[in-house]
Amino acid sequence: MRAGIPNPKSRERTITLYLEKDDFRAALDLGDEEHIFALLIDRQGEELWRARGVHSQSSEAELLEVLGRQKQEADA
Repeated sequence: MRAGIPNPKSRERTITLYLEKDDFRAALDLGDEEHIFALLIDRQGEELWRARGVHSQSSEAELLEVLGRQKQEADA
């Protein structure tokens, strides 16, 4: 994969999956390949948060809120 992703920092944050893309996208309800999707999944496989597209302050705030709630629940 080094040839496909020459930047070492990018490689550190990249996961290569060999699978049927249509099945994968359908299972995660990823509507297209034109946008980036970010998902937060708990250990039981429940989706806690999702965002589509470029970074925004609102999606970041939502993610931080969800993470804060998860931490509070774990600490309780």
